[in-house]
Amino acid sequence: MNPDNLAKQVGLFVVIAGVIIAGAAVAGYSQPAPSPDYGQEIPDQFQPDSIVTTPSAQEGEIEVQSDEKKTVLIDRSHQNQYTRGEIDTLVSTLVENGHTVEFYGSQNSPGRNLNESLRKADAYVIINPTAQFRSEEIAGIQSFVDGGGRMLLMGDPSTLQISFFFGATSIDHDPTDLSSQFGVSFGTGYLYNMQDNANNYQNTYAEPATDSDLTEGVDRVILHDAAPVYTTQRGETLLTGVEGTRLSSSRKAGNYAMLVRNDNVTAIGDTSFLAPADAYDADNEVLIGNLAEFLVTGDKADCVPPKPQEGGDDPFGPAPPRPGEEPSGATTPTPSSQQQQSC
Repeated sequence: MNPDNLAKQVGLFVVIAGVIIAGAAVAGYSQPAPSPDYGQEIPDQFQPDSIVTTPSAQEGEIEVQSDEKKTVLIDRSHQNQYTRGEIDTLVSTLVENGHTVEFYGSQNSPGRNLNESLRKADAYVIINPTAQFRSEEIAGIQSFVDGGGRMLLMGDPSTLQISFFFGATSIDHDPTDLSSQFGVSFGTGYLYNMQDNANNYQNTYAEPATDSDLTEGVDRVILHDAAPVYTTQRGETLLTGVEGTRLSSSRKAGNYAMLVRNDNVTAIGDTSFLAPADAYDADNEVLIGNLAEFLVTGDKADCVPPKPQEGGDDPFGPAPPRPGEEPSGATTPTPSSQQQQSC
């Protein structure tokens, strides 16, 4: 056979074989792989038709019943871990109802100390502080509350912040040096519920523990990653987690409080419900309205905290004693009539 003809025939055979192999490969990839036979049916609870999610109702209106216009001071001077957007519903509710909201520690309050700002305010809100309060600040806040000023403490559980230079550090949002003065405190860990929750075990339901102005109209609220709060016998437990609520640090189920009140001071172990995306879940909007009304329905006396004595650096002396401790002998001065006239 001519060598040239032989080469042509060999080349043709190679091309045909290649086409056959390629076609087989394509056909193999185009066919669906057979489903494995596990020898048993999928349990009913995992069937698609059996998976049911119940979204929380997102409707309602935030209402505040108060005719007298008040000033609410929100703290930003103690390395507070929150953004304006995260508390927008509370701020907007107050402003839309004619009240004034000021942020202490912002560019709008240069050169003013806390006690001076409190003298001009009717209510004080502290959210997730990470810096401690000075003794004169604590004494001034004590005078403010004793004089009828309202205070709202809001604290999320300790969070883990990652630092590129110093590793992981825990930030404690419990203003213990302040809250303990008023018979309330925040616990460690977060609350969760594996049985009764809003589509996430950390979205825990809380229900009223007693009738009160702060729980009026509330059936259930949804708090996310909430901290337990505690109060003394003088205080009231207002919201508690539903049955099955557990604490992360102990994993024990219990009747954990999430909202408490002690006279003019209210404490709640969550801030997430204030965010616009969560404000209308369940009865969250009702709770927000009740908290706003709590802030603006106090009856604060004039000139508290009192102005400093002329030439004095600290008008209050040492911080007031903690509950159970003996007083140090220092007392909070009462403003004179001349001071009252100059407020």
